[in-house]
Amino acid sequence: HMSKTTIPTGGITDGTIASGDLADDAVTAAKIADAVSLGKILNVESAKISGATNVTSTTLSATAITDSITPSATSSKILVIADCAIGMYENSGSGTFSKVQLYRDINGGGFSAVYRSQGNAVTGQGGGFSTAELSMSSQVTQVFLDSPNTTSAVTYKIYTALNVSSGSGDSVNTGPSDMDGSMTLIEIAG
Repeated sequence: HMSKTTIPTGGITDGTIASGDLADDAVTAAKIADAVSLGKILNVESAKISGATNVTSTTLSATAITDSITPSATSSKILVIADCAIGMYENSGSGTFSKVQLYRDINGGGFSAVYRSQGNAVTGQGGGFSTAELSMSSQVTQVFLDSPNTTSAVTYKIYTALNVSSGSGDSVNTGPSDMDGSMTLIEIAG
């Protein structure tokens, strides 16, 4: 014979059901996931990249700083964190600066810019000096929250260029002194 308990007309008072009164299978991972889906990290991809990409033109060129991720839902957001050393060399003249931009490709459809920024600036002395060689390097980090709206593979890549044509050896590179670069992609439930 099983005892019965009547639920009061007003319902069960909050905080009165003990966890021991719940069946072992009453709370499942799927129910918890449904309740807290917003902001949940679904997938992480990360790549460490070595080796320099040297660019001497104003045309944006792909570097080796790249990684791919396949979102599990079209509503997912991708947090992109890309880090690389940007080296600048100014041979002579008034100076130059680097452009560092994040490009995205969805399922092999071609790369296009999704985030643009300036990297370093190097200013030559100019003004009659026979030479004004300057060089510098620093870490450049790009952080961008993307909404690719796809469940196909998404590839991100850093592109770089000079802002002015290199008529005298000016250059920008992503690997001075053998420094590493990295890219981390984090899929977040939308």
